[in-house]
Amino acid sequence: MKTKVTILSERPSGKWESFPLVVKFQEREFHFSAATPTSSDWIPTITEIGKKRLSCEFRFFSSQEAFVFERLHEMLNAYIPDLSIKVDPLLREFIKNAEKQNVLHLAAEVGLIPDSESPLSMDIMGRILQEKAVLPDGSPLLYIDPDLQVVITMTAENNELHIHVKNKGVLEKSKQEIIAKKIELGRRIARFDLRQEFEMKTYPDCKDEILAFLSYEYDPIEREKLWPLAFEEDFDEYWMLSPYFLLIGSGTHTSFFPYYATVHGQLRIVQKQMYHIEEGKYSAGMGYIQSAFIIESNRSLYGTAGEIFTPYQEEDEVVSGFVIGFPSIDIVFSA
Repeated sequence: MKTKVTILSERPSGKWESFPLVVKFQEREFHFSAATPTSSDWIPTITEIGKKRLSCEFRFFSSQEAFVFERLHEMLNAYIPDLSIKVDPLLREFIKNAEKQNVLHLAAEVGLIPDSESPLSMDIMGRILQEKAVLPDGSPLLYIDPDLQVVITMTAENNELHIHVKNKGVLEKSKQEIIAKKIELGRRIARFDLRQEFEMKTYPDCKDEILAFLSYEYDPIEREKLWPLAFEEDFDEYWMLSPYFLLIGSGTHTSFFPYYATVHGQLRIVQKQMYHIEEGKYSAGMGYIQSAFIIESNRSLYGTAGEIFTPYQEEDEVVSGFVIGFPSIDIVFSA
C-alpha cells in the first residue's frame, strides 16, 4: 500500500526515541538512544553481563549516530582487548549492507520503489536512515516496521568469538556466488602480501598472479576492453611504474591491497559508465574483498582463527559475519 512520505532536508523535532538501540542478554535488556548520556552506568554493566553470559544481541534501526558503534566497540573489546580497532572496517561494511537491504524493503512497503530489488538513490536511502523521511503524522519512516532492524549477535564458544549480522532480505544464489568470489579474492591478495614480505618479487614475476586477481572480477576480454578507458598506460607499463613495485625494487615492502583497490575502482567506474549501471543497484564492491583481506592478513593478531564467511539465507533474513579466535588459550591439565 502506498503511503505518503515527505523527504526533508533536516531531521524533524519530535518525542520519538531517535535511533534506538536495544542490547539483550537473555533475560535482561538495555535501551539506548541519541539522548542516552554517554556516562551512563549501564555501559560497564552491559560489558560485564556480556562476558558472563558469553553472548549478547544488538538491535537497531540505524547506525548513523555514533553511540551505536561506541556500544558495539565496547562489547567487542570486553571479549578481546582492542578488537574493535582491528575489525571496525568489517563491521561497518556488513552493517552498511544490512541497512541498505532493510531500507529497500522499507521503501518498497510504502511505495517509494516498486519492490525491494529496485534501485533507490543513495541520497534518499541516507535521509531515511537519518530520520529525514517522515510520514503524514510527522514520525520518521525509519520506525514504521519493527521487523526492519539490523540484528548483531556476539557469541563466545570454542575459544572463538562468532559475530553474525542479520537483516531482512533474500540472497539470490547468483549474488551469493559473487560475494564468495570476492571473499576468496581478498584472501588470495592477503596471502600474496605475506609472501611478498619475504620474497620481494618484482612485477615480471608477479604479472600472472595480478592477472589472476583481476580475473575474479573481469574475464580477459572485458579487462582488455576496460583498461585503455581507465588508464593512459598499458597494463605492463602501469604496473612497472607502480609505486608498489618501485618500492619493492628498492627493498621496501608495502601492502599490495591499496594498489589493487585503485585499479579495481577505476575499472569499476568505467564499467558502470559503459553499461549504464544505476548507482543504487546492488553491488558488493570492494567491501567484501577488503573484509576478507583484513581477516586473512591479520590472523596472527587474532590468535588461532579468523574467517569471514559467505552470507547465507536463514528463513526471511540474510546472515553475514565473521569468526575471530581468542588471543589466548586456557590449557587445563587433568590429574
